[in-house]
Amino acid sequence: MDKAASIQLCDIRDIAQATREAIKRLVNSNDQSCENIRSILSNDTNHSNVDFPNKWCKFASNALGRRIARLTGHTEIALCKWEKDNSTADHWWLRIDDADVDITADQFDFTSNTVIVNKQSQIHKQHFIPTTCSPFFAQPLMNLCFELATASLDHAISKDKECSAFDIAFAHLRQQNLQGHCYDQ
Repeated sequence: MDKAASIQLCDIRDIAQATREAIKRLVNSNDQSCENIRSILSNDTNHSNVDFPNKWCKFASNALGRRIARLTGHTEIALCKWEKDNSTADHWWLRIDDADVDITADQFDFTSNTVIVNKQSQIHKQHFIPTTCSPFFAQPLMNLCFELATASLDHAISKDKECSAFDIAFAHLRQQNLQGHCYDQ
C-alpha cells in the first residue's frame, strides 16, 4: 500500500482542526496574510462581513489541501465548488477519498459544525448541489493575488507555534507507523 492510500479520516480531521484553529489565531492577531485576504474579499465581494469563516472557504480550503498533502503525502485531493444559480454565492471545500472536508461550513445558518470530515456528508449533499470537483493539484492558477495570499496564509499557518507543534507530533506518529492512532491535541 502506498503512502497516498494510507490516509485516515481521523488524520484528516486532526489536520483540519489544527488548520482552522491556526487561521483563527492568525485572524485574531491581525496577521498580515489574513489582512491581505480580508482586503481581497472586501474588493471581490459585496459582503461587509469578511471575518473568518465568512467567505474564506476558497482560501482556507486551498491552505488545508496544501497542509494535508505536505503532512501525509496524500495527493489524491479534490477541490469542490458549489455555485448558486444566477448568483455570486459560492462555497469551496475538499473531498478526499469520498470524504467531504470543510473548515468553513459554519459560515452558513444550517450548521454550527466548525470542521466537517465525513464520508458523503449529508450537509454537502443537501445544501451544495450541484457541485463540481476537480483534482486539487491540477487546478489552473486562479489569479496572482489569490495565489500569493494563499501561499502567504499557508506559510503563516506553518509558522504558527501551536500548529508547528502539531505538525511535529503528527510527523513523529506517521514515522512510527501508528496508523489509526490519531494525534490527540
